[in-house]
Amino acid sequence: MKKIIFVFESKNIQKIIIPENYNNLLQIDSIFEKITAIPLETNKNCLLTSVFKLTVRDSFVFIQNRMDNLYVFSLNSGKFIKEIGKKGKGPGEFIELRDFDIGETGDIYILDYKKILKYTKNGVYVKKYMFEFTPDSKIRCNPTQFGLSNIENFHIWGGSIGIKNNDDNNLFLMYKINDKAEVVARYFPVNHTYTTHYNQFSRFSNHYNLQPWFGSNNIYSVDDNGVSLKYSIDFGKLTMNENIPKNFKISTKYKKEIKGKYANSIRNFIETKDWIHFRFNYKKSVYVYYSKRTKNIFTYMPEKKESQIIKTYMQNYSSSDNTLISLIEPRIIIENIEKMDSLSDIEKNFKKSLKKTLNKTSENDNHILIRCKMKKY
Repeated sequence: MKKIIFVFESKNIQKIIIPENYNNLLQIDSIFEKITAIPLETNKNCLLTSVFKLTVRDSFVFIQNRMDNLYVFSLNSGKFIKEIGKKGKGPGEFIELRDFDIGETGDIYILDYKKILKYTKNGVYVKKYMFEFTPDSKIRCNPTQFGLSNIENFHIWGGSIGIKNNDDNNLFLMYKINDKAEVVARYFPVNHTYTTHYNQFSRFSNHYNLQPWFGSNNIYSVDDNGVSLKYSIDFGKLTMNENIPKNFKISTKYKKEIKGKYANSIRNFIETKDWIHFRFNYKKSVYVYYSKRTKNIFTYMPEKKESQIIKTYMQNYSSSDNTLISLIEPRIIIENIEKMDSLSDIEKNFKKSLKKTLNKTSENDNHILIRCKMKKY
């Protein structure tokens, strides 16, 4: 018998109220304590083309390069450490690197087509977990991302990929499977086309924050005990107050129709000890920094004339302690560094750091790691 988990609102749910007037000026000095740039080592064994995901664990940065490679670099020096697994059809090899995760003990897990591969923290292959959602199982799921629990159960995210209708509400966005690949829970019925983000599962402390999907302003916590509502984002008068059409063909059109009418599409939700950062769509992207200590909210909607460097380091991938982590291609820095003007003291020092970095970096080298240390209040 299939098991359906209904998510109940936690008594500890927190509401984050977003002001309706979005600031066009980023208050750098109110948010960041320091911004530094570290060039990632470039050699033939670790060439980055398109970064799909970045995760920080201890003093290491794990970077998923397209669906091809999982590279590990030093967080402090940018030095290349190793590659985890490789493409192929042999033992310990993957066909498609769809996602990865890191366990509490440092073991590394890679989501491949129909299987999850496990490696030690040193990159030695251990075992695989096979799964296949067949028509006979009445599960239609093309897994793109996953989150690991401490007992080697996996929350598998398929979203709406490959789903054309769900009239009987038997298809779901997320499934939980055990170490025998048996489905033990199902979450969130699929009602329309859902956008999947690269970081659908964002780890914080001993759980994951599940990124909202289009039409939802809620952040769910996922852990060994299940799924619970953690944060609710309130956009006031700009909250989308109409039902999304239950049609799997009109979502793109519908999003264009509501552009500039409602705040929507929360993504890149990252939580640190003291801060929460995410962005959403209104007339264009709006970036939010929320202080968990003081409840202050800083919003930022970039102007067209804004430096591309600032726009880029606002799009953070991950966090380490109370530091947000992002990446910038050297090409973008070279093309835009002289456009950085009207700077705060923090930005002036950051600009100096970037110029120093460029002295030992060429246009085609690997990305520059940007570390934005958040202020403590």
